Amino acid sequence: MSKKNKERSYTIREAFKKLSEIRSEILNDPIAKDIASDLEGDSDKFLKAVSISFDDLDVSAKTSNGNIILNQKLMRKPFPIMMRYVIHELTHAVQHILNNGSKSNSSKDNYLEKDSEVEAFQRQVEYHADNSSVNEAEKYVDELLIYHDTPKRKEKYIKEELLERV
Repeated sequence: MSKKNKERSYTIREAFKKLSEIRSEILNDPIAKDIASDLEGDSDKFLKAVSISFDDLDVSAKTSNGNIILNQKLMRKPFPIMMRYVIHELTHAVQHILNNGSKSNSSKDNYLEKDSEVEAFQRQVEYHADNSSVNEAEKYVDELLIYHDTPKRKEKYIKEELLERV
């Protein structure tokens, strides 16, 4: 057995079940549909075909060349929490397509101020508010600000920006 298989904390069947649930959600969720609408005539095709997988990552999720990779630990989280990350990465996947794979050239120091991240976090927070409450979404943004070491002087502005779609 390879090292990777030893580290995997889920069965392949569990992964397929979660991926099926995710696919069903993004095909029906209005926020996912709105994100994909930036692709104009290809939005339905995109939501049906976007690559989503689980792997052992040092981050919660990432998107590489339009492929969404979720940390396998997210499989153990409640579905709405896992979907927050899917929505965030779905935004990046669309950004990759629209930019033909080129990365954002934002030179901003704070992660939460980069244009591509602001857009992705706004969608993530919007999804969170729609699936819990505005109050819970505000608490989540507060946690993000702390986690990403946001300077105190920028907290209010960044929080307002991340909550813009709520």
